[in-house]
Amino acid sequence: MGRLYQLASDAGAERLARQWYESVDFKRQVGARHHIVPRTILRRFANSSNQIRLRDRITSKVRVVSVGDVAVKDFYTFIDLDMAPNGAMEVWLSEVEAEFARVIRPYLSTSAFGRAQPPTGIDRFALDTFVAVQAVRGMRTRRAMELIADYGMKLVNQDKISPQEIQDLEIVPHQNEHIQFINRASEDLAEHLSHRPVSVAQLDGSLLVVGDEPVVLTPRDGSPEGDLRERIRIKGEHVPPENLVQVSSGRGVGFRDADEVILPLGPRHALVYGPIGARWNSVVWNIGGGEAVKIARKANLLQARNAFGWVAAHPDGPHLAQIPWPKPAPAVTIYDDQSLPATVVNARPHARPHRFSR
Repeated sequence: MGRLYQLASDAGAERLARQWYESVDFKRQVGARHHIVPRTILRRFANSSNQIRLRDRITSKVRVVSVGDVAVKDFYTFIDLDMAPNGAMEVWLSEVEAEFARVIRPYLSTSAFGRAQPPTGIDRFALDTFVAVQAVRGMRTRRAMELIADYGMKLVNQDKISPQEIQDLEIVPHQNEHIQFINRASEDLAEHLSHRPVSVAQLDGSLLVVGDEPVVLTPRDGSPEGDLRERIRIKGEHVPPENLVQVSSGRGVGFRDADEVILPLGPRHALVYGPIGARWNSVVWNIGGGEAVKIARKANLLQARNAFGWVAAHPDGPHLAQIPWPKPAPAVTIYDDQSLPATVVNARPHARPHRFSR
């Protein structure tokens, strides 16, 4: 068991975590290729040649690629206080992934149904941490942070820059900002997930696909979307919408408003978190027939909409051709009093975030 998860409830966790950090070779992962969606998941969608069928969400091109081809270089490298490239984040992510793989493996067995035991406290911590990290580590989050920073800087400096500069220039934060955000946000999300019941859905056919933003949220019935500024009250008083700024994620729903949180684990398996307060009496749900097809259609549409760079399936599966392909959800949509900075951000084409810089 990885040391990080042994420390989950240890009073000396901070001290021991510091020892772990000091033991890391900061240079080991600098320049390395790392998968945003871990290989342990992608390989379950691959054939015997370790290939997946992939659809690019920007170009719409479909091709068969090796699992190794979807890795990215230096996406989690940051610049430390010595102004040197640091790969410690990638080492930590590898430990998070390894612990998740250890915990989830028994639940993916074909004989798991009917005898699977609920995860222990440490194992549940590993599951929740992995899903929380996976939800914020990808390109969608980084691109959203870039767009929000661009909007905010231009909004407060409209008197110092011209309208043409607002349209032509893009202000981009350093990638270190995303690294810091992963740490902060994943802790809060893991705590939230710990209050939801969790199960593995086991379908009777190879029906599921996976995207590069694989953690998807299903909205509750009647959940509002779009511009919600008319609904805002402060101390019971209505606030004019023109005095408010709303930043909406491309998910269309937040974690606290989601009915379910779903992560595909392979063509036949998905990790499913239920509503807060719900009680589920099984760790593995065996689902077949029309119900399995219905669930897969819903999950695959969410994968297609939420994916930022690509969606993948087993090369022998027809899934990519059968999925409706809406436009990729925007990284953010900004609602304000129709300012020029918001108009520019909302009109930016779907594009990958900027890469590593020093």
